[in-house]
Amino acid sequence: MANEVSYGFENLTTIFEDTITEFGVDRINLLVEEALRIHNQMVTDLQDFLVADSLTAEENVLLPASGTLQPVDEEGEALPTRPAGFYTQGYPFQRGEDAAGGTLEALAHMSVGAMNRKLIETTKKDLRWAHDRILAACLTNTAYNYFDDALKRNVSVTPFANGDTVVYNKRGLFPVATDDHYLSQAAAIADGANDPFQAIFDDLFEHESNGNGAVVCYAAPDLLPSIEALSGFTKWYQTTTVIRGEDQNTISPTILPFLEFGTRIIGEHDAGVIIVRMDALPAAYMMCFSTSAGDYLVRRQDILPSWRGLRASSDFLQTPVHIYNRFSRKAGYAVRNRISGLMFFVGNASWVNPTGLTAPLVG
Repeated sequence: MANEVSYGFENLTTIFEDTITEFGVDRINLLVEEALRIHNQMVTDLQDFLVADSLTAEENVLLPASGTLQPVDEEGEALPTRPAGFYTQGYPFQRGEDAAGGTLEALAHMSVGAMNRKLIETTKKDLRWAHDRILAACLTNTAYNYFDDALKRNVSVTPFANGDTVVYNKRGLFPVATDDHYLSQAAAIADGANDPFQAIFDDLFEHESNGNGAVVCYAAPDLLPSIEALSGFTKWYQTTTVIRGEDQNTISPTILPFLEFGTRIIGEHDAGVIIVRMDALPAAYMMCFSTSAGDYLVRRQDILPSWRGLRASSDFLQTPVHIYNRFSRKAGYAVRNRISGLMFFVGNASWVNPTGLTAPLVG
């Protein structure tokens, strides 16, 4: 932490011992605003492949068309048909805050370096706050109600396909059926019947709207030894996903955004599944996505641009503890495309929502 420098503070390292009073509170506030602007853009870019922004509390998500033409003879006429159906998705809001505060005297003596450290700390907390809510939205297989202040009623926030009554288009002879994208197995991952990756690929590929791309699976670190021991597993440097060069390696541009969201690429399973380590995942869980599906999740944002992203406000409160800067974010994450992702749990015959990462998160 001592050697980290926030955006906007790069040219101030020589005056980190100076007080913000000497440097100028207004100048510090401008630097904080610029740092948060860059941070917010970085968060958006990091999530862009997985998350689309929305300003609405509820949406009817159209289902892909299915069926075939009606049989007619030379004098026949087709009957009118209804367009493809839809399912309704609700998008919540949540709020998180942090603050830099102290007494009037302490804040007057606060150093530029201390403000830099606080900004780094807060932006890391903000990234963790958003990341946790993405994980919770994906790993929770139960719907919940969110009361929306604008609509003055509840909206239903639903997960990936969880075996409910919604039917989805599938390839083959039986094009429409319910589905469940929360799978599990009691036994450890191993060759044979306990190798889950062909089933994961097939369950995503069976939906025509997911396209023909590869599948990326984020795996918790504790699962990696058993995954790497599979006969169908190939180390990253032997795959076509990574092209090794003399000076640097090149990663397929289709896969690259998925790798940036994880920790590092591990390798590839011959079922067509790329394995990416994700240290933030709870033990025994995997999150898998079809790379050509799109519209995976939604991040709900405020209708007012000034209320989007991580925001700072200088609130001089007339109390013994005088808050100098409050940092706040208002946003919400939820699934949009209910068949674009598949979650997998190892250690139980049926799905178990993760402790501490079950939506809606509190705190």
